[in-house]
Amino acid sequence: GKYLEDEALDGGLHDEEEDCHTCESGKYSGAGAPACTICPKGRYNSDQASDYNLHDAVEDCLICGEGKYLSDDGLNATLHDSEEDCEICMAGKYLTDNEGVNASLHDEETDCTSCVAGKVSTTEGASSEDICADCVPGKYS
Repeated sequence: GKYLEDEALDGGLHDEEEDCHTCESGKYSGAGAPACTICPKGRYNSDQASDYNLHDAVEDCLICGEGKYLSDDGLNATLHDSEEDCEICMAGKYLTDNEGVNASLHDEETDCTSCVAGKVSTTEGASSEDICADCVPGKYS
């Protein structure tokens, strides 16, 4: 969760552990990293560099929750630094990986599944197909 980006030009920048910097929110790094890496699609890290142990592996980047996804390809750390960066599935759709164990199920809008024909939902950010209700008699979808 720490990095040191000096190009070995100043030995004084390499002689203490404090010379290494904790990664910012939205990022993580492994041992010996010259820079931090932005969390990948479907993940975010909201820690404000308070503890390097919260930035030392990609698993420290949390997976978006139920009914949410994050499609940025890790190009902009400010799009991975808060749970609010996770976008919610639109009404009429749901995303079922409620335990948040598979980031690949939270990395694209297409991960949100549409209610089947004859069913509708007005709820945004739905986490289950159960939210899809039958159309009333005389109407269809």
